Amino acid sequence: MNGISKTINKKINSTIWHLSTTGLVFLFLSVLVVWTEFMSRLLVGFFILMVAYIFFYLSFRLWEIKKELDKFL
Repeated sequence: MNGISKTINKKINSTIWHLSTTGLVFLFLSVLVVWTEFMSRLLVGFFILMVAYIFFYLSFRLWEIKKELDKFL
């Protein structure tokens, strides 16, 4: 049971780091939105791309956790 808690803790920590990094990128990009119309269009497209990436990344992480749970249970 100790191995499963370490595995889940590792996966959750990596997801936290990923989401924190994404948050910092969005914070930086929110400053750039103010400058020009082209930059705002570019950032809206980037935002949509980042949201899609986050969904794919989180689904992959949840699949890994499910796979580890199946292995232990």
